[in-house]
Amino acid sequence: MLSKFDWILRCRTGAELLATINYFKQNQSFSTDGAFADGPFSASQGACRRCYVYAPMKSDRKYFRFCPLCQSVLNDAYRLQRKTLNAMIIWGYVNQVPRRIYEYRASKYLYGVYIHDRQRFLVLLHRQHLKFLLSELVMYHGTDLQGLLQIFPALDKPQILSMGDYLTWAIHHESVLLHDQLWIRFYDLAKQLINPKYEEKKGMLTFTVSEFLRLLDMAEIFRVNLRPGEQQNLLELLKLKDPNEEQFYWGRFLGQLNQEAKDMLRAWKIRQWSENQITLLYKLIHYVQTSTATELIRN
Repeated sequence: MLSKFDWILRCRTGAELLATINYFKQNQSFSTDGAFADGPFSASQGACRRCYVYAPMKSDRKYFRFCPLCQSVLNDAYRLQRKTLNAMIIWGYVNQVPRRIYEYRASKYLYGVYIHDRQRFLVLLHRQHLKFLLSELVMYHGTDLQGLLQIFPALDKPQILSMGDYLTWAIHHESVLLHDQLWIRFYDLAKQLINPKYEEKKGMLTFTVSEFLRLLDMAEIFRVNLRPGEQQNLLELLKLKDPNEEQFYWGRFLGQLNQEAKDMLRAWKIRQWSENQITLLYKLIHYVQTSTATELIRN
């Protein structure tokens, strides 16, 4: 009846997606043939209110509405909801699924891994682990790994379009680039998957893996050298339209910073950046982490 990937496409949120991946990991012998004793619904009984394929499992509860798998996923998703609040999804379409991805299937480092076939895989992870994973793929596979990794946030609550809908859009876009190297498509919002042309025109969507890792490195340095309040003050300063006003406040702002932060801003020539470059930097600071020791020293 339904394949494993069919069940994944029925997920409404990131928590349901992780719960479904966990279910298949714990039930590796799962088969849709005879998966449930009650079988598909018929004219004499209703369908599961989630998958609309199998009959609700038998229970003493009068209005029990879900089949065994859907009930298991919903129960587990409720427990995993907080864990997936800052989760990201990577849908990979590459020349060959990296060996490191196979190794991560048994690791606690990532939230969940689903391997669809020899070229496609799905990874669910905390957004601040993104740089570490990409760095490892480059380190272990180098230029041998070619294709496209699409990165977008997991949904924290049900919306008009489900998590499965956005995965379908990712599959729709997976062949837009030549597989001559490893490309990254970074969607800050899942809804950007529907029509990515606007982000593409602004130069904020598609990168080579080396370009994207360099941007993450810059975001990490930026976060280390500037406190959250200083980051916000800088953003407001960079939005000023009057050059004289900007010059006046720029001197005052630099006087409040330590030498490392001053050197960073001058070396980057951040006042000459375009609005899109600044916007992308401020998006990426949420996708990197700094060491606890550094943050304690800064505070």
